[in-house]
Amino acid sequence: KMNKIKKKLNESKIVKKLKNLSKLIHKHNVLYHNKDKPIISDREYDQLVKENQKLEKEYPHLVLKDSPNQKIGAATSKKFLKSIHKMPMLSLANAFEKKDVEDFIVRIKKFLNFDREKINFVCEPKIDGLSINLYYINGKLSKASTRGDGKIGEEVTENIKTIEEIPINLFGTKFPEEIEIRGEIFLTKKDFLLINEKLHSKNKFSNPRNAAAGSIRQLDTNVAKSRPLKFIAHGLGVSSKQFEKLNEIYEQFNKWKIPINKLIETAGTLEEMMDYYYKISQKRSNIEYDIDGIVFKLNNIFLQNRLGFVGKNPRWAVALKFSAEKTTTL
Repeated sequence: KMNKIKKKLNESKIVKKLKNLSKLIHKHNVLYHNKDKPIISDREYDQLVKENQKLEKEYPHLVLKDSPNQKIGAATSKKFLKSIHKMPMLSLANAFEKKDVEDFIVRIKKFLNFDREKINFVCEPKIDGLSINLYYINGKLSKASTRGDGKIGEEVTENIKTIEEIPINLFGTKFPEEIEIRGEIFLTKKDFLLINEKLHSKNKFSNPRNAAAGSIRQLDTNVAKSRPLKFIAHGLGVSSKQFEKLNEIYEQFNKWKIPINKLIETAGTLEEMMDYYYKISQKRSNIEYDIDGIVFKLNNIFLQNRLGFVGKNPRWAVALKFSAEKTTTL
């Protein structure tokens, strides 16, 4: 009987902790995604999420109905029209060390019942920008929207049309009837500093990501037009054209004059994946835009579809985060 009482008391503490973490994560999601004014570092945010995930794994029967693990981003702002994504925009599961990536590969092989079959991964830098969804009908940009809560975003089409790198009409011929092209809007580090120099101290942005997001999430299109925003594509949503491999998608993007990352490579082993991670990590300070990790994605689209997703994360991709370049100290 005493053990039952102790167990109940302990579980009560865990539920309290989970509720507190949920409240904190939601608060920081709103500050980051809706207001573009985070008050904690990405690393601190990742630690909150990691702590929440650890507790949920240890006490699966205590997982809250509104667990942060089921939510992507934050609800849309009322100042923009809502836009429903044809296919949800999922968020990536995070890895923090080599063992996490190894476990990721093991889980994939176990799920697919692959023992010795070879699988390969597309490796690319994870740009710290604003996720965007470009919806093209017969090669013409019909609508552009932010990620929002993953299912419903904010329509920002007119602002996106001011970005030179995003074609309003795809180049070439024989386009899919409909296609969602996904990627990141960002500012280079150099352009971010130039923008901040012109702003009053209280209006300065804390980092390039917030400056890019703040530029796109404006009702006045002249703000977006006045800033040298860039775009790099990293995936697809719904598409009436079928592809076999992620590499093929990127090749097609090139033909359509959709910018892709020039640092993309393919890896077939854990060692090759980690070599790529360390190589990009060493180049990080010389790359013109902010990156906060490396994304590993299964190259085979058929296998991606078989794997599907769990909660808000696709099973076929993971983001191996870099250690913070700066942190807070006393």
